[in-house]
Amino acid sequence: MPMKLQGKLFCLHCRKETLHTLVYAGKYSKGESYLKRVKCEKCGTCLEIDRKTILEHYAGHALERIFSKPHRLTGEIRKGLTRFIKSLPIRIATKPYRIGKEIIEIVKK
Repeated sequence: MPMKLQGKLFCLHCRKETLHTLVYAGKYSKGESYLKRVKCEKCGTCLEIDRKTILEHYAGHALERIFSKPHRLTGEIRKGLTRFIKSLPIRIATKPYRIGKEIIEIVKK
């Protein structure tokens, strides 16, 4: 589900500081989100980020996550091998679903 925040920004159409709604796609809580849309609540002007641009940034971030995975898994194993082994089957089973859900959230309108 997209994360919506509100804040005061300068509106280019109204020419003054007004309340805006910012919509983010991705995992906001983990710092893996992307600004998708900014809408002025006073005049309704809406600026939307192109999906292609969002996907380009997402792809770069996804590669970073893939390359850092061995290091992160090693850290989890060091923290607790038993816990890691117990969580592995469910993580393997649900990973394709979680990745698909993340991609769909980023590319949908």
